[in-house]
Amino acid sequence: MAAVFQANPHYREYLHQLTRLHELIAAGKGNSNEANAVREQLEQHVGHLNEHEYRRAEGLCEDLYTLVEDEPPAGAPAVQRFPQDVASDLNANWGRDWDRVLDLLREGASFIPLDMASYARGRSWDEFGEPEIARLFFARAAVASKRDLVS
Repeated sequence: MAAVFQANPHYREYLHQLTRLHELIAAGKGNSNEANAVREQLEQHVGHLNEHEYRRAEGLCEDLYTLVEDEPPAGAPAVQRFPQDVASDLNANWGRDWDRVLDLLREGASFIPLDMASYARGRSWDEFGEPEIARLFFARAAVASKRDLVS
């Protein structure tokens, strides 16, 4: 399905601009003129997305916040055990339905270690044919994993 999405230049540009906006927000420039210009670019492309493209882009928006959110302190206990039904659903969809994998990661965010969730997000976006986006999540996974090793 990656080829279908890549065929729409508005979708590709929307993802690029969305990623750029989140970079600006992370840098403390979310209210800058540059960020507002990016928002205007997003508005120009959003009307050209179909429902599935829009849904995937909105999911990316949510996922991008995980790149800048504070991590729990090293060694902090998990809030709860990962629900078995969610774990089973995640395993069943791995390699088959990457949109569902991302949905499950969003639903179980507090149960999944950051390095694993970031890796899975990266893998999903790589499978969608978006290696630049995937690299953002792989880098987050590496930092989180390294932090856990040092702790």
